[in-house]
Amino acid sequence: MEYFLNLRNKPNAVKNLFVITLALLSLSSTSQTLRSGAGRGTTSSLTFDYSPSVEKKVEGSFYLFERWKNYCIIQTKENEHYKLTSINLNIERNVFESVIQGTDSLYSLGFENIERFIINGRIFKNYDWKGNQRIFETVYTTNTYQILKGFRVFHVKPSPDQRLKRDHDKFLQKESYFLMKGDKIVSFRLNKKKVLKLIESEGKDKVELIKQYAVRNKLSFNIEKDVKFLLDYSKSIVE
Repeated sequence: MEYFLNLRNKPNAVKNLFVITLALLSLSSTSQTLRSGAGRGTTSSLTFDYSPSVEKKVEGSFYLFERWKNYCIIQTKENEHYKLTSINLNIERNVFESVIQGTDSLYSLGFENIERFIINGRIFKNYDWKGNQRIFETVYTTNTYQILKGFRVFHVKPSPDQRLKRDHDKFLQKESYFLMKGDKIVSFRLNKKKVLKLIESEGKDKVELIKQYAVRNKLSFNIEKDVKFLLDYSKSIVE
């Protein structure tokens, strides 16, 4: 059975911080077991639940995190804060989900009245993307732009062709980057040309210094953590 958890419906007596004890479920990033039977939830490609029934082995996962044991702070638009200790992002359904220990219920956490989810220090927010609501991770923020990261999952079905060596279902996750200025979000690639153009928009004299800094410190324009270092250094340069 699936529920939508709306934090706005909590009584006023609840303080800014509450703890929901959740099941410490573990999912492998390389394999997981999905069971068919009495349905517990659905994805666009298959039905899944946790009841003992026929098992279907798949490779990969449509969940972002390897494990369900993740520390999460939920910040509401009224700046109230709530804590969860078990949460995951279902990429295929574009929704955060949680399972409470001792129950058979999967809880979907929507963004109504929610400003952001902070999971293990990573910030996730909901934005309009081509007319649909989509969850993005905030990678980098300045006063003029944000770099966001989006997630997609592809379901590769098994094939009877033995040459393909694909005898079970497989989920492939893909990350994509986006640039947000104001309310506008466009696709963005982490490469030298795009990153330097972003830096140039805040000061042309910084570009050569950033190039030298990248070479000196062996930083790549294609790696997220390195790009964050480069952008931090760029902000520290006083023209």
